[in-house]
Parts: sequence; structure tokens; C-alpha cells
Amino acid sequence: MEMLSKRYERCTAAYLPHVVRGEIKRAAARLPALGDALRAPWLLDYQVTVGDMPVIEQMREDVFGEGDPLAGLGECVVIHMAEQMHLRAGIEDRAAHELAKRRKVRAFRALHVLQVLHRYCGFTKGEVRDLYHRLRDGSGAAGSRLISLPNYSDTKLEKYLSRRDEN
Repeated sequence: MEMLSKRYERCTAAYLPHVVRGEIKRAAARLPALGDALRAPWLLDYQVTVGDMPVIEQMREDVFGEGDPLAGLGECVVIHMAEQMHLRAGIEDRAAHELAKRRKVRAFRALHVLQVLHRYCGFTKGEVRDLYHRLRDGSGAAGSRLISLPNYSDTKLEKYLSRRDEN
């Protein structure tokens, strides 16, 4: 996130649902650069309306169950927002990614974000490679691993970065 906060002014607009922003803000207490990234002028807020909630809650219950009322809420809000605004959705959760596919929402994961950072935001292959390893290995400031990232060699990662956008 340190690299993102330095470079965010070179990226285009993105929407972040208010509920997801709240989840990220709680994590930002451990990672100050994440808080900086949340203040990016291109990161626009998306508010859920009362009328949106029945659809979102039904999606959430169908995929994540009725046990924890917050489980999957952010992911389902992102999917609903993408449907309403005809956007691609950034989703890392496997179950939510499958839900997005079933609902015909174009979704991307962290690996695609790395490709976009390289292609459109001016990150060098070396910077993307470093960020990939830090995300995969949990060696960043927060120490958390992104287990959904495939275990690519540097050569395979560079081939992926150069690949045509398929999403």
C-alpha cells in the first residue's frame, strides 16, 4: 500500500462502497499508508440505499449463510454496485468471486490489479514484482498474506503482466 499511496494521483477514478471503506479504515490503524490511499481524490464513495439492502442481504445469505450478519456484506455490496453502475468489481474472496460470475458481473482479483498498476499507473515490473512478493509472502508492513495469489515465478509473473487484458 505504500507504493499505491505514492502513485494514486496517476490512476483513474474508482468507486469504493462506504461499508467497504469502513472495513478498510479499521485495518488502516495498523497500516498508515492505507489511510493515505483511502483519501485518494480518485477513490469515490458509493452509498448503499435502503432500497438496495434486500437484494444485497439475499445475496449475502445465499453465499455466506445466516450465522454472521456481516460475513460477506462488503463483497455483496461491491457486486451490487458493479451491477448497478456497470463496472468491474475487485473481489478477492473466492465465494464472492463465484457469485459475481453467476450474476455476470465482471470481476478481477489482486493479480489483475498488479497488471493494471504496471500498465496504467506507471509501476515498473520490478515494483510490481516486489509488491507481488510482499502480498504473497506477507512481508509488507501489516504482515498479512494474500493467499489467493497464485505462486508465480518471476518469469511467469512478467508474462502475466504483459498479457492482453481479458477481463
